[in-house]
Amino acid sequence: MSTIGVVGQHRGAVIPRDRLPSSSLLKEATPLRLLRKPSRRIRPLPIVVLESGKPVMIARQMLESMVSNPRPTRAEMTDVANAVLDGAHCIVLSSETALGAFPVESLSTACDIVRNAEHAVNYVATGAFIRDFSAKPFHTVEAAALALAHACTDARLGLCVVVSDSGEAANLVTKYKPPVPQLVISSQPPVILRCELTFGQIGYLVDQDQIHTPRPGSIEKLLESAIAWAVSKGFVSEHQRIAVMHGSGLSADTNSAAMFRIIEPSSNPRASLLWPTASPRML
Repeated sequence: MSTIGVVGQHRGAVIPRDRLPSSSLLKEATPLRLLRKPSRRIRPLPIVVLESGKPVMIARQMLESMVSNPRPTRAEMTDVANAVLDGAHCIVLSSETALGAFPVESLSTACDIVRNAEHAVNYVATGAFIRDFSAKPFHTVEAAALALAHACTDARLGLCVVVSDSGEAANLVTKYKPPVPQLVISSQPPVILRCELTFGQIGYLVDQDQIHTPRPGSIEKLLESAIAWAVSKGFVSEHQRIAVMHGSGLSADTNSAAMFRIIEPSSNPRASLLWPTASPRML
């Protein structure tokens, strides 16, 4: 869950917390469009997220009283916590940080509420709920994304890595709420920026040649550098197992094929980045 004070380019929708739209309105939303007209049919946020498949941000008046007061009201704290429990990807502070007298305190308070609320989220149940109510049959990449998310829970992995140049495959993994950080490898700066606003995603920018002109052994070198960077940043320990998803080439965004494997740690740090537990499984 992200908490921000300024909204940038994003493929999802910015939604006022008191006016959750129907899924049809959300599908029509464009980047940075603020949905101001309430829908006649108000629906729970998890259903909206499920049917749209887009990241959802909840904005406006989250901690409105902190514009002039150093502490929020109990109702505002509950609103922020409920946004987390309902599955929002991002909380947006507007007037609290743009015009308020306590911008730093507002951001710090929102972050504290979000951290505490996330401990109450059952990601396994959330992912199962989304799977049960998603339209079937799944296409290849979504089936692989679901398997990846379940493996993160069942195998107690430390990180999942998705090679997704457009970000579409990474968003499908995020849809099923894996309880570990997701490292998104892309050559597109806008995709990397959107990772900051999407649940659980961490962007890793690479050169376009590394994605679009794969060579023998290039996927192993790409994964080695990405995982080494994640270890150095503290997102995963070198002793934890890691799940990896990529396409038949490199990017997993096409529907033709998706390869999923689990990388097992060993006594050799370099080998732990490259040695899978079994042959890659192609879906």
